[in-house]
Amino acid sequence: MTPTVEVEQVDGSLVVVPVEQGIATYNEYVELTPLGARWLTDAPMPLDTYGELCALVGREKEALRWFIGDLLAYGERVYGETYAQYVEFFGCSYWTLQAYRRVSAAIPLEERDPAVPWTAYQITAHLEPDDRRELVDAYQSGEIEDTGELRDEVKKFREGEPEAQLLPPCPKCGGRLTSRKCKGCGMDFPAAVWWIKEMLGGMNLE
Repeated sequence: MTPTVEVEQVDGSLVVVPVEQGIATYNEYVELTPLGARWLTDAPMPLDTYGELCALVGREKEALRWFIGDLLAYGERVYGETYAQYVEFFGCSYWTLQAYRRVSAAIPLEERDPAVPWTAYQITAHLEPDDRRELVDAYQSGEIEDTGELRDEVKKFREGEPEAQLLPPCPKCGGRLTSRKCKGCGMDFPAAVWWIKEMLGGMNLE
C-alpha cells in the first residue's frame, strides 16, 4: 500500500502529515510524487521561491543522511546482525550505508550543527571529540576553506606519519602554512617550500 503523506514546512523543516493524495506538496507550484516532480501550474515559480525550495530540499538531503545513519546505528545496537536484512530498503550501496552508520554512531545529536555539511563530520568522525570540534569550528568559520584542506588538517592528528609534524611558519609573512597555502598571504605550498629551500641554501649551517 502506498503511504499517503504530505510535507509541510514548519520552522524551516519538513514535517510529514497524512493526506489522501499520496503525494508531498511543497508549495502551490510543485508536488513530489514517487516518480519525481509534478508541476501544478504553467506560471513560472518566482526565483526567490525557487531558491528557497532548493535550499529546503538540500537541508532535508543532509538530514536524511543523518536519519539513515541513526536508523542503522540503532538497528545494530538493538538488534545485532539481524538488522542487516532491512538495509536493502534504503537503496544505497553497502559502503554508503556504512559511512552513514559510522558517522551517526560517532557523533551525538547534540554535537551536530545544521550549518555544517555532513561531509565535514564524515571527515572528522574518527577524531577525539575535542579535536573534531576544533576542526569543525575552524571549517565553519572559514579558517579552513574547503573539505580538501579539512582532510589535510585531519592528517596532522595521525601520530607517526610525516603529516603529523607541524609545518614551519610561512617564510614570506610568518603566517600559518598549511599543505595547500599560507593562511596569511596566500602563497601556495610549493612556492613556500621553494622559498624555504632557497633560504636554507644561502645559510651557513656549520
